[in-house]
Amino acid sequence: MLYAGHSRKDITPPLGTILFGYPNRRPAKEVLDPLTVDALALRDGEKFAIIVSAAILLFDNDRVKLLRARISEEIGIPVESLFLHAIHTHSGPESGLIPGWSSVNEEYCQQILEPTTLEACKEAWANLEPAQLGVASGNSDAAVNRRQVFRDGTIGLGQNPWGTFDPNMTVLTLRGENGIIANLVHYGCHCTAAGANDEITRDWAGVMIDRMEEITGGKTMFINGCEGDVGPRLSNGSTAHSTPYLFEMGERAAHDAVRIWNTIREYRDAELQLQSGTQALDYCPLPDREAVIAEMENIRTRGGLEAMNVLQMTHLEKVLEVLDSNQDYPRQRVTRQTVLKLGPVVFIPFEYEMFCGVSLRLREHSGMPYTLCMSNTNGYLSYFPTKDQIPLGGYEIEDRKAAGAFVLADYADDQIVEANLQIIDAMKK
Repeated sequence: MLYAGHSRKDITPPLGTILFGYPNRRPAKEVLDPLTVDALALRDGEKFAIIVSAAILLFDNDRVKLLRARISEEIGIPVESLFLHAIHTHSGPESGLIPGWSSVNEEYCQQILEPTTLEACKEAWANLEPAQLGVASGNSDAAVNRRQVFRDGTIGLGQNPWGTFDPNMTVLTLRGENGIIANLVHYGCHCTAAGANDEITRDWAGVMIDRMEEITGGKTMFINGCEGDVGPRLSNGSTAHSTPYLFEMGERAAHDAVRIWNTIREYRDAELQLQSGTQALDYCPLPDREAVIAEMENIRTRGGLEAMNVLQMTHLEKVLEVLDSNQDYPRQRVTRQTVLKLGPVVFIPFEYEMFCGVSLRLREHSGMPYTLCMSNTNGYLSYFPTKDQIPLGGYEIEDRKAAGAFVLADYADDQIVEANLQIIDAMKK
């Protein structure tokens, strides 16, 4: 029998905290809406899982490993059963390191984010009760491909109505004897409607969550899907602007979420299952030392501390360290991947901002009724573009260098799709 429990805690930082998501440093002047962390605990016999949804941009790679280990130890469930997801709001504190964009706000992480996330997980685990699952999906055009193509063929951040876009929105409801334990809304879209504002906010996702809770009477979590190349479809023709626009986008998404929730017709017992496997992703070959030195000199000649220059220089410095070490270096990034299945739904976590083409392919070939990708989960490395977009260039393509010295091969999307399809296939045996 499936058991589920939910908990929500406040993780709002103090005013004056530097907000994360843009290279300019923005001290928070106001709290538009509190930041929260939600934990959904699941148990089915000896199978366990906890899904966390935190209203931050991302979880820092190094710190999230320690946090997951601590949660695992204190609750007594395996680390691989923990899925710590960030909704990717660009109006929260600096919770991770991206060269040129942010450092880590250690005080916030140590005193607010991490202990409160642990507390939410423990409380959700203590709140476990018998539950049944209802699920439905439908289309939403609240978002749009954001890789705008300009007249000269260059790519910038804007709206590209002809670009790849995943319109699927999925709503899950876990219901107990006394009503809704938790709703979960899954949709892929950057939380950037508020733009480079100075208010603390969950962005458009917060408006959607609040409206869902008002109408359904149940606490609602948001899981951001493959949002790397997707942003809000704002009336100004962009995917970021200012605070009023988060309400425009949020109400639009809320309308769709409520509409889809209303199509849930039945609640059933659901089996919980976790399956692990290996993801082996090839790296691009490293350039030779002379090419690295030449590129570093080009960046110095351009001058300035523009964020992308800082990111590129940091990447090249790391490449140089590897080359000068005269040691063998990895040709692949090999990781252990765990996929969660809840009844007819599979959750696939990624430490990247995934392009939506990955989501479309996995849903097409998984053979599952509902296939939900989770960007920015259990850490953050960089954007993860699909191979058709890499030759076009643009910000997200360059940002792949945020992952360090090694950049994934252009065909890594094929590898990551196939690796996860094999894990899903193993679940069916």
